[in-house]
Amino acid sequence: MSNSFDRSAFGFRGIAGCISIAMAFVAWVEPTPAQVKSESFGFARVVDEAGWKVPEISSGNLKEKKVQSHDGVNFTENRYEPRVRTELTALTYYMDEKRDLYQSTKHLELQFFSTLEVAGKIFAYRTDSLQFGISAIAGRMYFGERIQFTFIDTDGDGKYETREYGDFLSVPAWVKEISKKE
Repeated sequence: MSNSFDRSAFGFRGIAGCISIAMAFVAWVEPTPAQVKSESFGFARVVDEAGWKVPEISSGNLKEKKVQSHDGVNFTENRYEPRVRTELTALTYYMDEKRDLYQSTKHLELQFFSTLEVAGKIFAYRTDSLQFGISAIAGRMYFGERIQFTFIDTDGDGKYETREYGDFLSVPAWVKEISKKE
């Protein structure tokens, strides 16, 4: 019995097989125009009524402070670098074509975090992390793209109950009200 990988068992034949795999992958990840125009946010937004855990400001060194604008609201972003290596575990969700829901665990290392605030009140935290794995031979290895989550206090109660993948989609109504008073 041979220990070599038998490509023919999977129906792949040389370069033609590689091209068909690449085309299938592109077809799988490339959204159709209907998907792009959809109003659904899928699982880019996940709500935890108890509130998501966010970094302590005291755990970072302030690196940058800048004024930004989104949804007609000017706010301050304070960007911090963690003082010590901070590992996070993030649960992500996806649905297959049969509409079965799956949960995936990602092991992340926090690279930066930001507070987003208006009139001295923090309405969101943004985290930038890298996914990692640990190999017995190579040690810590980073892979994939930078993963950004934004944790939003949607109602002004001090709990960050909404987690959005990437940048936030809209400024909460309570923040818009505060910004009008300034």
